[in-house]
Amino acid sequence: MAISLVFAVQDALANEVLCPAFNQRRKQFNVVAWALTGEDLFKPVAERQPDIAVISATLQDEPTAGLRALRELGLTRSSK
Repeated sequence: MAISLVFAVQDALANEVLCPAFNQRRKQFNVVAWALTGEDLFKPVAERQPDIAVISATLQDEPTAGLRALRELGLTRSSK
């Protein structure tokens, strides 16, 4: 069974490189979503429940958006 991943990085080009690299070369991984902002990250994580979320500290909405999103995702997960 493949490990599901979500990527959140500031640069769309980075997502366009990372996602195919993991999907095509590493059959044990399945990239289920990617986001450029903290806000764009919450819905796919809630819907897909990925095994791993790779989140950059800096996202497009603000310099520390990735850290804030990580904290909020942790709070959401711990309350379930």
